[in-house]
Amino acid sequence: MPKRKKEYNLVIPGRAPFITLFQTNDLQRIMGADTSELEFLLNAPSENGKITSVTFLVTDANMDNWKDSPVPFKDRYAQLQLFGSELQKRNIGFHVVDVNHYARVDHWVDILVNTASRYIYGEERRLDNQNTIFYGSTPAIIDQFQKKGFAVLGAELESLEPLKYKAITPWKVLENLIAIGPECLDTTYARENLPNFIIEYLKRNEHVLKNVRRTFKDPLTGLLDWQRNYSTYNYDMANPAVRIAKHAHIKEFIVNGTVVDDGCADGSLLQTHVEYLQKIGLTSAELGKITLIGVDNDARMIQLAYGRHASGGFRDINTQFITGNVMMKDAVGFKRDTTISSSMIHHIFTFGDKYKSVMDYFRLVFENTNENGTFLIQDPVAPDRPDETVYLLLNKEDGSNEDWNRHFEIDQPEMLDAHLKGLSTYARFKRFSQDYLTNNKNFSSRWKVRYEEKTIDGQEYIAVKRKHAAEFMARKDWTDSWMSEMRECFTFWTHDEWKQALEDAGWTIEGKNNDPKYGTNVRTDPYKIPRWEGKVEMYEMREGVLQKSDLPYTNQTLIARKITDRITI
Repeated sequence: MPKRKKEYNLVIPGRAPFITLFQTNDLQRIMGADTSELEFLLNAPSENGKITSVTFLVTDANMDNWKDSPVPFKDRYAQLQLFGSELQKRNIGFHVVDVNHYARVDHWVDILVNTASRYIYGEERRLDNQNTIFYGSTPAIIDQFQKKGFAVLGAELESLEPLKYKAITPWKVLENLIAIGPECLDTTYARENLPNFIIEYLKRNEHVLKNVRRTFKDPLTGLLDWQRNYSTYNYDMANPAVRIAKHAHIKEFIVNGTVVDDGCADGSLLQTHVEYLQKIGLTSAELGKITLIGVDNDARMIQLAYGRHASGGFRDINTQFITGNVMMKDAVGFKRDTTISSSMIHHIFTFGDKYKSVMDYFRLVFENTNENGTFLIQDPVAPDRPDETVYLLLNKEDGSNEDWNRHFEIDQPEMLDAHLKGLSTYARFKRFSQDYLTNNKNFSSRWKVRYEEKTIDGQEYIAVKRKHAAEFMARKDWTDSWMSEMRECFTFWTHDEWKQALEDAGWTIEGKNNDPKYGTNVRTDPYKIPRWEGKVEMYEMREGVLQKSDLPYTNQTLIARKITDRITI
């Protein structure tokens, strides 16, 4: 009796938005074929056999409306099932496995293979490099699979050295379709690059490409990149002392109808408000009349928010979380009674069209706010007299002053973190002056930090603009997300300029807004003040004499209300 040929499983991991016409034809050719008839890019199988099943590992399955995966998992799944139904008619095994987002890890291949194995076989069998072949065209992923000993079929990729493609990749097809415009599915380009079942699916589900267009043109989506240490970021967001302190400044101004938290992160501030409402005795019926909506452009944060929701953090209140850009009216243009914006608006300024984008946001919120509703802002702020020169006395003894400008590659944030932690406050300022806004093409050289080292009465000082002193002091210890933080600008408006901009957009600054607790600059962040003591002192030159100055305010609370029915004479 002839020996039965070995059977192989084909794995296709990735965030691809759809399957292309090339892939459809190529996979139809590969499935059921003898491996001896196939041309492998790397690591051909040592034993001939047949590819009898295919598994699509749909990565970032929990990251809908993200720039890296703008097509939701449910739509990717539905399209792949249409393709799989044809394969199954030929007795080809077919699986679609959802794989959640993972940070950059060296054992990513192991995560993928283990996830697929558990889904397909449970505890009975495991996919490995002896029974599984990789199919894909992304060099970085190919490199990881071939290092693990998997045979590699190159899909659209013809060769690695030199890098050469024999067909267009799904991502490039998507980009070209979006560039063509809303009628792209009726073009020759679509028919030449997409199978009919994908074209028909996209026509039946118009939201798919509509969402992709919105995501692609959104300058804010994905701005919190992998260089940010999310464990620290999440801890800061969820720290009870911080969120209670933030909520204390705004709680009595929240109009409890529809409450929207723009830039909600993990939903901790909204959860704090729920806890407060329960504490003051609102009944379940009263809570049931409130709607809470959290909006954030980072799908990772929204996943954490849903975790809070699943664990019962929002009790009897109707609560929703949306992955989206607060600037996109078609995404978040719903009426609300209160809008909370905490540490978010400086992102709009930094990554959008600066002042214009912020004013557009102020007007959009105003338009969508019910009469007498409130707009509650907590954000970094420029100190008064921001362009005035101040003199910083920085500690040189609390770390090294050597090699402060050492270069690190973009994928070495941990090494940079360790290096920065070893620097003195003085050396860290010098590093800050070099890195601030350097990697943000949205800012010209005039935004850069310029300083002089001056010796006055035998003491060495850094002479620098007050706003740049504030920028440094606000984040001098955020070393584990240094390059991510260095892309952001905090000090574009003073507190009075913020208030004037809100009034220009139609808002009324009133009530307790003149109370220092609510309406003026507040320096309440418990992380900042202790970190300054013994590290930095600030001086001003007055009539030729240096005089010690108060440290700059770095944060503010603003209360604005929509009042349009006033009678004017």
